[in-house]
Amino acid sequence: MSSPSPITEAQLEANRANAQKSTGPRSPEGKRRVRLNSLRHGLTGQTVVMPFEDHKAYERHTARITECLKPETDRERGLALSIANAEWRS
Repeated sequence: MSSPSPITEAQLEANRANAQKSTGPRSPEGKRRVRLNSLRHGLTGQTVVMPFEDHKAYERHTARITECLKPETDRERGLALSIANAEWRS
């Protein structure tokens, strides 16, 4: 694999100028939609993201995993849910 070629000073300045235009969401709706992004993404996310319609499928999925693992303690139930959530995301 080759390393990426360095960018020119003109490209760097263009990137900086363009970045000044990216200020993120401004409307209350846009801010509401992105407020939990840092918690949602990746395997370390703390929130499961899904359309409303998928909630029943998610509940069936977690119930199936929990039933299969047969957790007996709160800690085991938490681990079962973590496993179900990781599988749901993949």
